[in-house]
Amino acid sequence: QDEEGALLRDQLKQAAHLWDEKGRPADLLWLGTSFREFELWRERYPGALTALEDDFARAMVGRAESRRLRRRIGVAAAFAGLLLVLAVIGVLLRRTNLALERSVVDEARARASRLVALGRLELERYPTAALAYARKSLERADSIEARLLALEALWRGPTARLLPLPAS
Repeated sequence: QDEEGALLRDQLKQAAHLWDEKGRPADLLWLGTSFREFELWRERYPGALTALEDDFARAMVGRAESRRLRRRIGVAAAFAGLLLVLAVIGVLLRRTNLALERSVVDEARARASRLVALGRLELERYPTAALAYARKSLERADSIEARLLALEALWRGPTARLLPLPAS
């Protein structure tokens, strides 16, 4: 372990000098496995570093923390984007369901309106049929027109009542 530690210390010294000579660019800082080995070595090695090595180490730690922060922000942004997409899909799905419900209601009203129209045609000649059309219309969709048709059919006179045949 001491040999490995001495070797890492030499590599750190060389990397720090090269980093300083090149103007301390971020792309010469250790990343990935090299940085993790440095962190493990630093936990075991309690000795002091030179000022240049310490600057190099702090720059590596700062860059690693910055990368972690960017990664966390990226994950949070992706999660927020996913939530936004789900919210939009939910709103669109709700609108679609409402439109479908409205179309079903509109279709029922249209059928009920046709039944009222057929009942109006029968009102003078056969009030019982007009009443039957009004009742069927009211089953589909309650409307003032169907109620008025039923009342008019009842006012026109007695309606026929069909009784079930007795069982033989």
